[in-house]
Order: sequence, then C-alpha cells, then structure tokens
Amino acid sequence: MCSPSRACVVVVVLWSWEADVLSLSFFYLLLLLLLLSSSSWSLLLLFSRVPLSQPVVLHALNPTVEQFCNRLHKGIMTQFKHAWVWGSSVKHQPQRVGKEHRLNDEDVIQIVKKV
Repeated sequence: MCSPSRACVVVVVLWSWEADVLSLSFFYLLLLLLLLSSSSWSLLLLFSRVPLSQPVVLHALNPTVEQFCNRLHKGIMTQFKHAWVWGSSVKHQPQRVGKEHRLNDEDVIQIVKKV
C-alpha cells in the first residue's frame, strides 16, 4: 500500500508485450544493467553449489566484474582468478578479463576461481 513516506507507481498492463516494454523502460530510466551468467556451464558459487539461472542486475555507472562477484557472494573475490566474458564489452568472444573490467548490458560472464 502506498503511503506518504514511500514513492509508489500504479501501472495497468493490458497486454503482455506492454509489460515487456515497460520493464525495459524501467531499466533505461533507472540506469540498470542486466548481466547473465553462462548457463551452458553451471556457475558454482564458492560456498553454495546452486547454479545461477537468473540474471544479475547492476547499476549502469561503470559496473565491474568485481561488483558482479560481490553481488553474487562477498567471498568470491578471495578465490577469484579471472573471468570469461561474452558480449559487447570485449573485443574477442570470449575474452579473459580481470576484476577491473567494465561490463556492458547483457554481457555473459563465467567466473574462474583459484584451485
């Protein structure tokens, strides 16, 4: 329920394609990026063995691989070796990148940890 202390927007969607257009416009207005984990390999987190099947949403102001890893789990960066990235932020498909690499919208990422 909306109250004076919370900002609320009521939206009525009649067709499913309108919901898709609306969700995309929210991403652009809020400066958010949608990042995908590589689904052909099961991305195993450091402390849990659950594959990540949902996209990760980051703020669009210079998101890095390190921010992506911290969004998944705070302990990943201690074991981080490198990452493979597919998408518009790299020159070659895939390309090996470090934690400072800046990501673009709809990039696909695979994290490699130290053995």
